[in-house]
Amino acid sequence: MTVLSAHFEAPLKELARLVNHPNKHVRKLALDALFQTRNPLAVDIIARGLQDPDVNNVIAAVEYLGKMEGFRFADAINDILERAEDPFLMCTCLEALARIGNRNSIAVVQRKFANPRDINCFVLFSYLRFLSEKGDLSFLPQIEAIFEEQGNIAGKELIDVLKGLISRHRKDFSDEDVQRVKTLLKKLLVSALPSSNRYELLVLLAEMGGEDVEKLLLAHLSHPNFFAKLGAIEGLAKLRTPGGIEKLREFAAREENQELREIAAEILRDLGAPLPAGGS
Repeated sequence: MTVLSAHFEAPLKELARLVNHPNKHVRKLALDALFQTRNPLAVDIIARGLQDPDVNNVIAAVEYLGKMEGFRFADAINDILERAEDPFLMCTCLEALARIGNRNSIAVVQRKFANPRDINCFVLFSYLRFLSEKGDLSFLPQIEAIFEEQGNIAGKELIDVLKGLISRHRKDFSDEDVQRVKTLLKKLLVSALPSSNRYELLVLLAEMGGEDVEKLLLAHLSHPNFFAKLGAIEGLAKLRTPGGIEKLREFAAREENQELREIAAEILRDLGAPLPAGGS
């Protein structure tokens, strides 16, 4: 199989035949070899594995179609996910659909996991991976429920979900949505997360805007953690309020850490509010 997969088109005919072999192990080897060819023409042949009677072969086909950007087969994978009971198969479908899913995928995931409290820990991270790439505002109640139940073990994944939601749908947020997302971000900010995640959260909060966010960012200019101060600097740069810019000027003049001083000074120059000569 390795020798066959090393060629481009030559092995496809033989591998296509082996995908229908009576032995499930041979069929699996054929799917593996087709994937190893990295040949776009192999995608349609791999898709035959979606109908395989062996669940492990279906899992392989779903995984490979996701990695090979088999967008045309998203609906077939949606159907498999909707019927799936095997947790490994569910995870693989969610991971593949995070890459190639469509609008139907969102509806299927909503139905399949209507109560996020029932999602076991094994499937949860693949579910959150899907939400980070494809989730929309309709998932806000699920995100809130997961935070309350699993925020202590899935904090980083929830940050990625909120980051994706803000990136794709910020313009669609209602005032209520803004407050709900802010509440989640603030709760995550005081949870037990690595300091680098604090930076991400502060920058995401700046995307939401508001006086409460500005006040929070200003407070973090005095935080003992490097990443907290960095997040506050970049967050205030996003807000661009006169008061925030003035506080950045003060920070750039007095901060003990040279790297942070230089970052703040560079941001101020970019904002058209540089320090006086000799102030950095």
